[in-house]
Amino acid sequence: MGSRFLNGPKGMAMAAAARATWKGFLKLALVSCPVKLIPGVTAANEIHFHNLNPRTHNRIALRPHDPESGDEVPKEQLVKGYEYEKGQFVVLEKPELDAVKVVSDKTLELEEFIDADEMDVIHYDRPYFIVPDGAPAEKTYRVIAAAIAEAGKIGIARVVMQARERVVAIEPREHGLLMNVLRSKDDLVDEEAFFEEIGEGKLDPEMIELAGVIIDKKKGEFDAATFADQYQEELGKLIEAKARGETFEAPKVKAPAKVVDLKEALRRAIEAEGGGKPPAPRKPSVARKPAAKAANTNRRKKKS
Repeated sequence: MGSRFLNGPKGMAMAAAARATWKGFLKLALVSCPVKLIPGVTAANEIHFHNLNPRTHNRIALRPHDPESGDEVPKEQLVKGYEYEKGQFVVLEKPELDAVKVVSDKTLELEEFIDADEMDVIHYDRPYFIVPDGAPAEKTYRVIAAAIAEAGKIGIARVVMQARERVVAIEPREHGLLMNVLRSKDDLVDEEAFFEEIGEGKLDPEMIELAGVIIDKKKGEFDAATFADQYQEELGKLIEAKARGETFEAPKVKAPAKVVDLKEALRRAIEAEGGGKPPAPRKPSVARKPAAKAANTNRRKKKS
């Protein structure tokens, strides 16, 4: 894809990623050092759209205004308000909000350590790099990072970000530390609501074996670079074509074929994946005929 639309912002993305979103202290018991958090993700390489006037193609400006009076209110004059009843607000001024301080507002204190396998990945929300803030902090930072790495543990801490105290997981990465903001239990939807309707009947062991062969043929090592955002790429091609006054022909996407015989579909999939032959079909086990005496006994039990 051409660099005009998607590759241009990469330099800006790197610069944006270098800006710290939080500064404070990383603390392990009585040992601490100044650190800063740098976002581990960026949206700078995504294609973003603007709302335009269809007649003039001028960008639509969304300005804050009072819906009753129609008066426009400058952004710097806006205040925060909490609606405790319909149409009734408690107004909070910035000095009042700044006065609500807790230790985690400026301190990232490692409160406890857990084994890596105790952490359920469903709680991971957003990654940040923890880096030392200044040369004097480097030695202490490196000692804490090395100790966590040697222990093979994940540190649990709390930090105030975006007016909310968040629980975070801190673990070693390369020569430093990675912090993941964790979703709380209240942020997650109860999975039982979605999985409870899935049947629990006995599955055909041969089908599971065939699916396992396909999984084995698809073994590999994860490389994020090979998983490009195809939708963004196609959007880029569409934009470039329209900018040149050309017509863009989107690739035709075939709908998956309807599976009638699952076992046969699995066998064909194995051949398509690796060219090898799928395991030979299992011979159906023949149930033995019950002895006449046993059959009579069963019938008698039913009658009684």
